Amino acid sequence: MKKVVLITLIFLFVVLGCNKNITGPQILTSVSISPTNASVGVGGNLQFTGIAKDQGGNQMSATFVWTSSNNAVATIDSNGLLIAVSAGIVTVTVTAGGSVTNSTSVTVTASAPVLSSIVISPLTPTVTVGGTLNFIGSPKDQYGNAFAASVSWTSSNGSIGGINSSGIFTAIAAGNTTVTGTAGTFSASTVVSVQPSLRYMYLRITGDGPAGTSSSFGLTVWVTTSSTSSTLFGGTAVIDASNSFVWRSIDSDGYVYSGATFHWSMPIAPGNQGVYVEVHKIINGVDTIYASAHDPAGQTGNGGSLTF
Repeated sequence: MKKVVLITLIFLFVVLGCNKNITGPQILTSVSISPTNASVGVGGNLQFTGIAKDQGGNQMSATFVWTSSNNAVATIDSNGLLIAVSAGIVTVTVTAGGSVTNSTSVTVTASAPVLSSIVISPLTPTVTVGGTLNFIGSPKDQYGNAFAASVSWTSSNGSIGGINSSGIFTAIAAGNTTVTGTAGTFSASTVVSVQPSLRYMYLRITGDGPAGTSSSFGLTVWVTTSSTSSTLFGGTAVIDASNSFVWRSIDSDGYVYSGATFHWSMPIAPGNQGVYVEVHKIINGVDTIYASAHDPAGQTGNGGSLTF
C-alpha cells in the first residue's frame, strides 16, 4: 500500500512540475533573438526577430527595441532590419518590455571593390586663350577608395577648347565649354571658362644721352585695322636717359585691338641726344621686345609698325 502511494505522489509531482500553465499574472523574464552570430556582406541586410517569454517559458507579447553597437558598421531599424554599412563586427541588442535584453554579434564582410564613381579636378576653372589646363580623373570604388580604371576625356565645344587623352585642355577661343571625364559607365563634368588673352603692346622711347639731359620732339602714335585708322597720340614727348615715354595700346575692355597694326613716327630726331625705341608685347604677364631701333642724335625721322 505504501508503495502504491509513493508511486502516485511521484507521478503527480512530475506532471504538476512540468506544467507550464501559471495561475498568476505573466511576468516577462526572457527574450530570444534570431538569427545569432550571423554574417552579411557590405550593402546586404538581415531581418532579426525577437521572442518574449514569461516565467513559465511561454511566449508572450512585448514591445521590442533594436539597437546596433556601431552604426558605422551596421544600422538596424525599429522592425529589426539590419543594413550592413562597412566591414567589421557589431553587436545587435533587442530589449523587450523596456528591461529584458539579449544580444548577438554580426560580422560584416567587405564586398569586392567595384567601380562606382569618378571625381575630376580642377572644378569650374578659368583659363586664357592659348593657355592649358591639366585635368585629373580619380575613379572610386563603392567605399570611396581609389579604383584603377582608365579615364577618357571630351570637350562639349571643340571650337572653344580641346582636351587630349591625357587630360590636357588647350584653350582656343573665348567662351565656355564642358569638360567630361568618363570611367566605365560613370562620368563627371565641369564648365571651363576661356577668357581672351590678357595682352597688349606698348612703345617705350628712352633718351641715349647723359643722365639729366632731356629733349623734346614730335611723336605720333596710331593704330589701324582692316577698316579704321585712329590716332592715339600726337604731340610733343619729353624724354631723358632715365625717363621713358610709354604708350600702351589697350582697348576699353582691357584687351588688345584684335588684328590691329601699331604705328609710330618721330618726324624730327632730338638735336642734343638720340633715342632708343622699343615695341614691347605682353601676353599673360610675359614681356617680350618685338621691335627696336636706335635713332642717333642729329638724324631725321624714325618710325615703324607692328601687327598682332
